[in-house]
Amino acid sequence: MRITSVSKLLTMLTLAGLTQPALAQLSSLETDDLRLVYLRPTMSFLTPHTARCFENSMGFQRRLFGYEPSEKVSVLLLDYVLTSFWGI
Repeated sequence: MRITSVSKLLTMLTLAGLTQPALAQLSSLETDDLRLVYLRPTMSFLTPHTARCFENSMGFQRRLFGYEPSEKVSVLLLDYVLTSFWGI
């Protein structure tokens, strides 16, 4: 039993060493107040709308509460519904 456990462990370590590193295709869209980071090309179609929604919301926060961010707000745009099926 101990030999099979050791052989399984060695096999897993060998296979883990042979895999290629995952390279994320991250891109960013920046405005005066926003740094939007997203996966390219799967999220490219959402970025203009997301940036407009953020700018509208930031304008509302400024008018209503007088909020001024001290630096750009960073937003990471991910879709876990799509990425959860990639492991299947």
